Amino acid sequence: GYTMFLGSDVTIPASRSIHIVGDLTIDGCGYSVNFADEFWEIYVQDGSTLTLRNLTLRGWMGNCQITGCGIIILQDCVID
Repeated sequence: GYTMFLGSDVTIPASRSIHIVGDLTIDGCGYSVNFADEFWEIYVQDGSTLTLRNLTLRGWMGNCQITGCGIIILQDCVID
């Protein structure tokens, strides 16, 4: 798999879909991922794993959707 390290806070634009294929770890290094609105989707494909580590997730509510048959793992995350 791959690992992405954040060097600053990141904002996901409004009404976006994020499609994960394969294994991906996002290490927030203490930074935040901010969702611009409450209409977003994370799709994790079957056989894939998304690991979110050491970050704060802002806007993780509302009409959001987590879909697909893959796995999402949260490690040392804060949902705000």
